[in-house]
Amino acid sequence: MFKIPFLRYFLLTSQPPVQSLAVNEIYLREKSDSKEFLEEMYNSLALYINFWEGSRDRDENGLCEYRNAMESGWGDTPRLLPSINFSLPGDISALMGYWPTSYDAVDLNSWLYMDMILMEQWASDLGLKEDAAYWKARAGNLSELIDEKMWSESKQGWFDLGKEKELVEVVTPAIWWPAYCGVTQNLSRIRSVIENHLLNPDEFWGKYPIPTVAYNDPNFDSASHGRYWQGQIWLIPLYSALTTLYRYGYEEEAEELRQRILDLVEDKGGIYETYDPLTGEVGWGSGGVGDPSCFQFGWSSALLEEIALHRYQSLREITPDDFEFKGWVKQAHVFGERDEKLFYSVDTGEYEVPLVEVKTRDDKPLLESNDMLIRFTDPFDNLKNKNSTATIKGISFEIRLDHKYELKDGKIKDLTQQSEVREKILFISIVGIAVVVIILVSIWTSWIAILVKALLKKEKKEKK
Repeated sequence: MFKIPFLRYFLLTSQPPVQSLAVNEIYLREKSDSKEFLEEMYNSLALYINFWEGSRDRDENGLCEYRNAMESGWGDTPRLLPSINFSLPGDISALMGYWPTSYDAVDLNSWLYMDMILMEQWASDLGLKEDAAYWKARAGNLSELIDEKMWSESKQGWFDLGKEKELVEVVTPAIWWPAYCGVTQNLSRIRSVIENHLLNPDEFWGKYPIPTVAYNDPNFDSASHGRYWQGQIWLIPLYSALTTLYRYGYEEEAEELRQRILDLVEDKGGIYETYDPLTGEVGWGSGGVGDPSCFQFGWSSALLEEIALHRYQSLREITPDDFEFKGWVKQAHVFGERDEKLFYSVDTGEYEVPLVEVKTRDDKPLLESNDMLIRFTDPFDNLKNKNSTATIKGISFEIRLDHKYELKDGKIKDLTQQSEVREKILFISIVGIAVVVIILVSIWTSWIAILVKALLKKEKKEKK
C-alpha cells in the first residue's frame, strides 16, 4: 500500500488484542454446541498472538509495544505521546495519536497474558494437553516480565516502558491493568494500587469516577475538561476499575462504583462515548471542545449492560483474609493457585448463574473454615434451569434456589429442606394430636351422653 517503510510501519495499525474476551463469552453461552467454533477461534487467535509478538516486539525484550497511541485504543493519551507544549486544533490533536512510539505498553502485555490464559483453558477443553502446557508456560513468563519490569515501587503501580526502558509514570487506569487481567500474583501490590490510586479521591475516586488520567496528574487536561483520553471518562477503563475492585474483595466499593456509573449516565437521554470528569455531563468527541461525544456508542452500551446485570462479578479471587463473598459468581479462585484450585464454581447448564452468598460461622477465613453458610437466589428470575450443581472446596452438590446450605466438616446439608421437613413433621404431629384429641373428645362425650341417658332412665324408673 505504501512505498515508504516508515509510513507502512506507523500508519498500518491494529487494536488491542481483546478478541479472546468476546470469543470466550460466545463459547460459554453455547458451550455444548461450540466445539467447532472454538477450534476455529483457537487456531486464529494463536496466529494473532504470534502476530503481536512477531511484529510488535522490535527490541525482542519479551514485552510488546503499540506502534502508536491510536493502535492502543487510547487515542491521544499522554501515556504514549510525547509532551506537547503548544495547543492544537481538535482534529489535528486527535491525529497526534498516530505519532510513532516504541513504548512497551502495560495494558497491551496484560491483554496478551489474558489471551494466553484463555488459550490454555481452550486447549485443555479441546484435549490438547501439550498446547495447554505451552500456553501456561508462555503466560507465566510474560507475567514475570510484567511484574519485574513494569512495576514502580515509588509510585506503587504498573507503568509503560519508554524508549530507554524507563518507567513512564503518567497515572492512568492502565496502572491497575495487570490486576484487572489477573497477571500478577502479588497481593500486596494489588491492594496498594487499589487503595493508593483507584480509591484515592484526588486521583480516580472523585465526584465523577474514573477519569482516563488521574485528576491530580500534571497531564490531566483541565483546560479542555480532559478531552478525549486526557482525562475524560470512558466506560472501558471504568469497567476495568469495577471488575478489579470486585475480583479482589472490595465488594462494597464495587457496588458503590456501580451505582455511581448508573447515576452518571441515566439522565443524559441516552448512552454516550465519553463523559466530562469535572461536571459529569456528556463529554467531547475527537474533534475537541465543542464537538459532542458520540451518541448511543457501542462500547458504552455493551459495558453498561454488563454492569447492570452484575456480570463483572463472574470471577472472584478468594484471599487469605476473606470471611465471606456475595455475587453472581461463576468461579472463585484461591488467590495464587489459579491453575490448581477452584474455591467455588457453579454449573447451571446455561449462561446465567444464581446470586450466591457464602460466609463462615466459625470466625475463620474462608480458606480455613470448616463451618460455612451458603445461600442461592435468583432475585431477577434470570435462570431457566432452577436446579443446578455447585462445587465448593471440592464438594459438589445439587442446589435449589432460595435454599440455605451448611458446609461443615466436609459435609453439605440443605438447611432449608431440613427445616421444611421439620415443619412438615410438626404439622403432621399437630394434625395427628388434634385428630386424637377430637377422637378422645368424641368418645368422652359419647360416654357422657350414655351415662346421662342411663341416669335419666334410672331416675325415671324410681319416680314410677
